Formats: sequence, structure tokens, C-alpha cells
Amino acid sequence: MTDHKAERRLMRMMAARGIGAMTYQDDGIDLMIALPKDLLGEIRAPQAGRFTLSTPGGEEPAFPRQVRADEIVACLRVGPLLLPVSAPSDGTCPPPLAEEGDLVGYGETLF
Repeated sequence: MTDHKAERRLMRMMAARGIGAMTYQDDGIDLMIALPKDLLGEIRAPQAGRFTLSTPGGEEPAFPRQVRADEIVACLRVGPLLLPVSAPSDGTCPPPLAEEGDLVGYGETLF
């Protein structure tokens, strides 16, 4: 698991348990994570496909980031098609749990 993937997973676990901030210190590691108060709930895959953050509208976005309801936050590549994955409401979209190019199943948690 990459460091970014571990950080994203930790953020998701914190949000699920209502933990707003945490600090971890160990030999050479000093980590502080604070979740935004308006963090969106889970965003799930509307269909199976290959996960991509590249959208038809531009370059890969940074996370966490502010989004509006129905804003496209990622896409699923299904053959030649790019299907949008949209934010369910206004708020802060957390980093994705899926990695670029991952094959994801229907209903799988992406954010």
C-alpha cells in the first residue's frame, strides 16, 4: 500500500468514526491529519470500470478539494466511454481510495 493510499484510508476511517483530527508521532514520523467539517460522505461507483481522475474537462485535480453538488470528481472508463462520477452534494471531497487505472466494481467506495 502506498503512503498516499494509507493516508486516504486513514482519513476515511477517521470520518466513519467521527474523529475530526489526530496526531501521530514515532521515530522520524510526525503526522497530523485534520478533516474538514464539511467532508462528503462516501461516493460509490455507479458502474464497474477503470477508475480515472482525468476528466474530459481538464487535468487531474488536487484533493481534498471543495466541490459543488453534481460536479464531476472522477470518471470510470468502460471501453471507449468515460462515465462521470459526481459529488452527491456541496462540500469537501476527500482524496480517492481508488488508484488511477484500478478496476472497480459497481457500488465500490471511491471517495
